[in-house]
Amino acid sequence: MGSSTSLDFDRMSPRRLFTKMFFPTLLGMFSGSVMNITDGIFVGQRVGSDALAAINIAAPIFMLVTGIALMFGIGASVRASVSLAQGRVGEANREITMAMVVSVAVVTLFSALVIVNLDAVAYLFGSTHRLLPLVREYLLWVTLGMPFSCVLFSGMFYVRLDGAPKFAMWCEIIGALLNILLDYIFIFPLGMGIMGAALASSLSCVVGSLLIMGYLLFYTKRVSLCRFRAAFARGSQWLYTTWMQVKLGLSGFLGELAISLMLVLGNYVFSELLGESGVAAYSIACYCSPLFFMISNAIAQSAQPIISYDYGARRWDRVRSTLKLVLTVAIACALVMTVGIVSFSGPLVSLFVKDAPSTYALAVKGMPLFAVDLLFLAINVTMIGYFQSVKRGTWATIFTALRGYVFLLFSFVVLPKIWGVTGAWLAIPAAEGLTSLCIVLFAVFRLGRRKH
Repeated sequence: MGSSTSLDFDRMSPRRLFTKMFFPTLLGMFSGSVMNITDGIFVGQRVGSDALAAINIAAPIFMLVTGIALMFGIGASVRASVSLAQGRVGEANREITMAMVVSVAVVTLFSALVIVNLDAVAYLFGSTHRLLPLVREYLLWVTLGMPFSCVLFSGMFYVRLDGAPKFAMWCEIIGALLNILLDYIFIFPLGMGIMGAALASSLSCVVGSLLIMGYLLFYTKRVSLCRFRAAFARGSQWLYTTWMQVKLGLSGFLGELAISLMLVLGNYVFSELLGESGVAAYSIACYCSPLFFMISNAIAQSAQPIISYDYGARRWDRVRSTLKLVLTVAIACALVMTVGIVSFSGPLVSLFVKDAPSTYALAVKGMPLFAVDLLFLAINVTMIGYFQSVKRGTWATIFTALRGYVFLLFSFVVLPKIWGVTGAWLAIPAAEGLTSLCIVLFAVFRLGRRKH
């Protein structure tokens, strides 16, 4: 089986497999993070801090769609990995085809509901009356590209599973470069403002999704999309398969939903404490947070097919060695990132704002506090990814719920009352830190007693 692809999951060492998976995945995700930051820089410099705040209010909608894509991408790729390890290629093909069809259908319906309820959605996610026109305009144009973004984000899991992480990387890089180019053209020469930023994002997702579909239909080596009739030929069994995919990937959806909740809660708290300037300052941290999250997520996604394949083949030593490797890499990267953010918060914030001294001062003070989150985030994302990879979706979901809902809500309610603005900045690090403590205790008292 391994001879048909450059990645031999049977014979290559976990370290070599992870290296071959990680760097293309990291570069692809890095390009996406750079795209997100560049989008914020263009909008902040040309349109203003209100536009930054408006995008931050609209962002949870996009996170929800990304969560749906990740849920099906993770669930289907884990199940397909196990099927491949057991020699059931046809079953693997049906898994990814069903996941692609169902996820796109769900996102298309969701997008239609958002478009017909733009004002209600804007207010629901924290818009003020002053920001409503900007939020509404951005939401309309970014929502049109959401079905394509679902294909892009879920499809990259299947491309990596096929042993082509470099192609997945180029899909992200090409999309990011196109987004940056269109951002500049639409916002600066054409003066399209916040609408231009949204349209650039949607068009880049269209191009990326076409690349993904072209690969899955015509160039795969191990798994591929099959005919619609073949995927759904077993009657209602597709419902059971979909449920199992959702169960395994639910923590991925909840993770993105948690980011949405983080944005919404932060918008409300900072708006109450500091007004629109506070929301704009918080939005700068939120623009940078995908860059923080990107490394840990790249590590988890690179390890997933390796761990899932060895889990399906019952090679427990390789599962354990891969987990130790990815945890070490994640923690080391998080420490380096934390030092960088703390040391260069001023220059980083200045990229986003000009002629807004209050927003600048608030963001410079808050970024080092926000960066405390990185070490805990690395541990949590890596371990949750591990639980998904070995089909322990329940535990992955529990820890995701703790970090993204229980502890996050507690921290945003309690800490600002105790420490004011400082407490608001520390709410997210506190939630991640409490989750890390729970994961460590779980690993010591439960996983330590088992073989794998």
